[in-house]
Amino acid sequence: MSEIKPALTAEQWEAWKSGREVRISGMLFRGKDVEWVEVEPYSEPGVVYVTDDRGESAGISQHQRASVAAALLDGQPEGFRWEDVDALRELVETVAMDRPFTIKAIADRIAALLPPRETEES
Repeated sequence: MSEIKPALTAEQWEAWKSGREVRISGMLFRGKDVEWVEVEPYSEPGVVYVTDDRGESAGISQHQRASVAAALLDGQPEGFRWEDVDALRELVETVAMDRPFTIKAIADRIAALLPPRETEES
């Protein structure tokens, strides 16, 4: 399995957390109040077409989705937390199971969607 890389760089997370403009996968986000009013399949395979509240549209390819998802899930009730990653990793270490690498891989994928620990807000 290939290495799972963070969805956003530390610099992108810093800009996002501070409410500054940040370019994520070719899309410009202004502050944390990004509201999408429409998400629908795009005409190209694997591309999602989104329209924001101003009517501006963009296509998001498969390789861009993790970055956009990470930013939009940040701080949301349905988003992931470092506590989730820690709980899964602890589970692998403390419980005998048939597929520990599967649980570790899930923890790694969640961790890739989170900001670096030192910049995460409580």
